[in-house]
Amino acid sequence: MQDFTIVFVHGTGGHDADWFPNIAKELEKRKVTFRIPKLPNQKPIQVKDWLSGVHKVVKEIKNPIVFVGYSLGTKAILLYLEKHKLRATHIILVAAFSNNIMNALRGGNKYPSFFQHRVNTDLIKQFVPNITILHSKDDKIIPFSQAVELSKELNAELRTFKGKGHFYEPEYFVDVLSVLEEKLGI
Repeated sequence: MQDFTIVFVHGTGGHDADWFPNIAKELEKRKVTFRIPKLPNQKPIQVKDWLSGVHKVVKEIKNPIVFVGYSLGTKAILLYLEKHKLRATHIILVAAFSNNIMNALRGGNKYPSFFQHRVNTDLIKQFVPNITILHSKDDKIIPFSQAVELSKELNAELRTFKGKGHFYEPEYFVDVLSVLEEKLGI
């Protein structure tokens, strides 16, 4: 019997882009409880709006939470956990940003509010016992070196891929699903 809820936090493409529709269909078939909040996507994207959107969903969940973030959603998850000091059973970060505040300058300075300070990774490690990062060596959006740096800071398991780029493609849900199967037994 499942005793957790998976909360997905999408990237700038939105809740119905990339691999999110495919993973949602598969989890529905398996009767896995999950939520994919629809976070505001107006430019510039503001971290307060995303954290508020995540909180609206999380505050209704009574059982343990597993967070899965993609791209900018990876940073949102870490900021959310830091702010709320929330325990989670596992975090899976796909195409993750490092903790470097210079990331605010990436993408033409579209989302600087996400990088105003370094996340307290020691605090995150206290509240989350299992962290896995999935990143492709050929990611042209967020360099692989950022995943290496973040995995060291968080003592996270780093799963390295080749040929997946920034994990945009809908069929890449199988890679995320594979980790969920292994870590959560779904």
